[in-house]
Amino acid sequence: MQLVKPKLADAGIENTVENKYMTFTTTLTANTLKIMVSLEDEKKAFEIIDAWLQKSDNI
Repeated sequence: MQLVKPKLADAGIENTVENKYMTFTTTLTANTLKIMVSLEDEKKAFEIIDAWLQKSDNI
């Protein structure tokens, strides 16, 4: 999922990504990902992230 960060930056959207393992589950591979953008850039960021998810197997 870290590959989406440069795609947002290329579109001029400042962003911060937090990627953490979930400690309260029994699944060892579970993690959470939080991508933070300005509310002004939210719609454009969703479009970029959605397109990236549709093209990838990273869901």
